[in-house]
Amino acid sequence: MLKFDRKYFEGLSEKTKFQKDILEKVYRLTDMLKTICDDEFLTYKLVLKGGTAINFIYFNMPRLSVDIDFNFVSLEQRKDMLKSRKNIDKILTKTSTMSGYEIEKIQPYALLQYNLKYTNTAGNIDRIKVEINFLERIPAFDIVEKKISIFDIPEFKVRTYRLEELFATKLRALLIRAAPRDMFDVYMLLKSGLKLDERALKKCFIFYFCLAQDFRKLDLESIGRIDSLEIKKFLLPLMEKGKKIDMDEISKKVDEFASRMLALNENEHKFIENFYEQKNADLDLLFENVKYNPQLKEHPMIGWRLKNM
Repeated sequence: MLKFDRKYFEGLSEKTKFQKDILEKVYRLTDMLKTICDDEFLTYKLVLKGGTAINFIYFNMPRLSVDIDFNFVSLEQRKDMLKSRKNIDKILTKTSTMSGYEIEKIQPYALLQYNLKYTNTAGNIDRIKVEINFLERIPAFDIVEKKISIFDIPEFKVRTYRLEELFATKLRALLIRAAPRDMFDVYMLLKSGLKLDERALKKCFIFYFCLAQDFRKLDLESIGRIDSLEIKKFLLPLMEKGKKIDMDEISKKVDEFASRMLALNENEHKFIENFYEQKNADLDLLFENVKYNPQLKEHPMIGWRLKNM
């Protein structure tokens, strides 16, 4: 349970310029993330991804993130994976209950999702979400260990993806769901000056998009469909109060970047053609001279996708 009252978050809000209730949500989320990463079993099974990994690790929180998204990463066969899943559920259920959360659990085939309900310091009902994906369990590149230090929570280590892989899946998310926060995250990467292997990112993006949708039908229209109402509702509440953003610049820069990702060379074209027409995922052809995880060829989503197209 949190040891701080409303005055703590009011002071933190004044200092950081973020909204009080969102700050409390993020504090609780970070506290839960630390608990997960401190667990000897969970820390070697779960790899942090998405906006929380991007904004908590690589950026200095230009926006807040209010969900924890993990992939279960392991070479375990299905039988052992299901045992691990059961153990993960047991640990997270116990941890969440001991922390005072009311748990709503959603368990579709490939996911474990926990909506953790609580009464915040303003007396309102709120939730944080923890989600674990059990299908994307083999990474394209090596997993890395990073440190997170937020608020006054003691610094802790977390396992996450290489920057190129994080942003490959972030770009995939943007082009599928067209969420303002995804576009903002991609823009912040371009603006950050972080050292990035764009070629590796592109290969990784092609791979992950093919697992999700038909790459041949991909276009950039989704970026243009993000309107000011969506930005006001879904992005601005996660940013500093009064923060101004230039959506024309953001859209232009992200569109230019996405266009580079869609400018395919001969081998990339051939990979996509073989993937959909021959039902063959030739990863050596796709990645060419980019060093990737050879175990990626055993990714469980490849067989499922080729079978169900």
